[in-house]
Amino acid sequence: MQLSLPFIAYTIWKRKNRQALLWICIALINYYPVFKLYNGAPHPISKPTYRAMLLNLFSSTVDEALLQREINRIDPDFILLLEATSAMQPLCDALKATYTYQLYQFRDDPYGIALLSRLPMNQPRLSTSDKNQLPSIQTDLHTPCGSFTFIGTHPPPPINRTLAKARNASFHTLSKWTHAARYPVVLMGDLNTTPFAHSFHQLLEESGLHDSTLSFGFQPTWKVGNPLLQLPLDHFLHDEQITIHQRSVGSDLGSDHRPLLVEFSVHSSR
Repeated sequence: MQLSLPFIAYTIWKRKNRQALLWICIALINYYPVFKLYNGAPHPISKPTYRAMLLNLFSSTVDEALLQREINRIDPDFILLLEATSAMQPLCDALKATYTYQLYQFRDDPYGIALLSRLPMNQPRLSTSDKNQLPSIQTDLHTPCGSFTFIGTHPPPPINRTLAKARNASFHTLSKWTHAARYPVVLMGDLNTTPFAHSFHQLLEESGLHDSTLSFGFQPTWKVGNPLLQLPLDHFLHDEQITIHQRSVGSDLGSDHRPLLVEFSVHSSR
């Protein structure tokens, strides 16, 4: 859609009306998947809600002091940190008083992962969703309104055919985990795909989960600092028993990703 805009401007300037109309149609066709994300309205808040925060740390280039201030301001009930290296250990320790329940696997590559929660965890475990043995988090989180199964993940980016197959295999495994879950599922992570990709829609179809983006519009989380390349790579998928009340993208904290912030409520179990 963006690439068609210069052609629209040029053909209108040259008064080539038929060509301009053609390029306008091309732009509208390509914008339609984005337009659908604005369809509907957020659910009004009718019961206690909980806040989730997701941030890809970009191998710990994040300003830790700024991140801690942002966490204190947003006051999420749980936080998923991706690309978490051992440099994040002091931050996790500093937040221990508020986020008592923690599970992490720090790594020196881009696939470390950490979950910090004030909600009690049950059977927290680190699992692998693909043959590359990249860690994902599975646990049940408990609230006064009901429990839900949390899955946090970060599959590899599809920069070549091998990694694309690994990402898609990871999606298939995530779908299996979703169906095996005891409680309604929340799946969070940098999925390295957009809401417009075929692989993303296959994941929704196989898992039965819903995209929290719907009714909140286009909310790109990557790439910070590049106005021409803004993509929603970080996602919050959920079961029908999870209602989304608010969804937004947070401030620039030094990573190439902005944090994803979601406010939701939990309904009856599956």
